[in-house]
Amino acid sequence: MAGERATPWFFPSGPAINTNNTESRIPRLTPTKSFQWLGQLPDLRDTQAGKDLIAIGIEKGIEKGMEKGIEKGALIGTIRTCQSVFGLELSIESDLHAESIAALAKMASELQASVRSRFGLK
Repeated sequence: MAGERATPWFFPSGPAINTNNTESRIPRLTPTKSFQWLGQLPDLRDTQAGKDLIAIGIEKGIEKGMEKGIEKGALIGTIRTCQSVFGLELSIESDLHAESIAALAKMASELQASVRSRFGLK
């Protein structure tokens, strides 16, 4: 065996792999067969991967909701503080919570501009 190269265990030792019969070994999927195969898949919510994805989505949703809640709370605080400075009747918090962040930001900005102009600030 001098001069012969040993064949590693992961190479087939027989004749070369015949690729001519590949199609006979792999079933051809037609649209009908594809949909039948998909119908056999388990519901994503029943798999561990699906449960993990749902948990990630819930976690991100909670984080985003908290961020929006903090932003809304800050704007409501600004609005009510500005109203207090002017001696205006304070808006009801539940009414303000029903508003969008954009509407609250606009209201807060207008009130802050009024406070600045009243006290000669820029």
